[in-house]
Amino acid sequence: MTLKGLIQEAWGDMNPDRVLGITRGMEPTCYEVVAQAPIEDGFGAGWNGPVWNGLDLDSMRTMLRVLLTERFRLSAHMDRRVTLGYVLTSSRPKFRSSDLARRPGCGAFLPDDGKDPRISNPLASSLLTCHNVTMKQFAAALYGVFHEAPPVADETGLRGRYDFSIHFTPPARSKTLPDPPTNDVNFEPNGAISISDALSGQLGLKLRQRRMPASVLVIDSANETPTEN
Repeated sequence: MTLKGLIQEAWGDMNPDRVLGITRGMEPTCYEVVAQAPIEDGFGAGWNGPVWNGLDLDSMRTMLRVLLTERFRLSAHMDRRVTLGYVLTSSRPKFRSSDLARRPGCGAFLPDDGKDPRISNPLASSLLTCHNVTMKQFAAALYGVFHEAPPVADETGLRGRYDFSIHFTPPARSKTLPDPPTNDVNFEPNGAISISDALSGQLGLKLRQRRMPASVLVIDSANETPTEN
């Protein structure tokens, strides 16, 4: 990965448009990071909330930030800027309250009934299952659904913790946000399901576009090459 890519990963696979201060020297050279992180027992293979194959991604990213600080002398801070994003609102919620003993998180794993909805509709190939999450946490999970990662704010008014699963067609890569979703659920003739239609039809939620403040990462300084091993 380039230094630019490592910085984006260290702050949670951040949208490159919201990483300020990247220089040309951070992009041409690729690096391989070889490291060992603690593995949590009992989670098995695949995703389980924020844990992937037993590795807590938040912990891994914290370790990566320390590495970049030490080896590239990276100095950075978070700031706020106004950008175009989405707000998540509620119409007729279609999900159940959670067993609060479950570990909170969302991931690409099967729902509790073990049935994979993608088998009957391969075009709706993205699957997101959440356990014990608030709507604020779900809005944060939706942040990564779009390739351009626009901010998503929770305005559902729902205060509980919930379990649910949603499947949809991955949004196309684009330099602009998708067209504003309509109030109607319209499934494409070929079986494709947009994220906005999936939210409305499967969960009773809606996405609406709005300009809003969003977090940006500001690079204050960094060396373009690391110190020696």
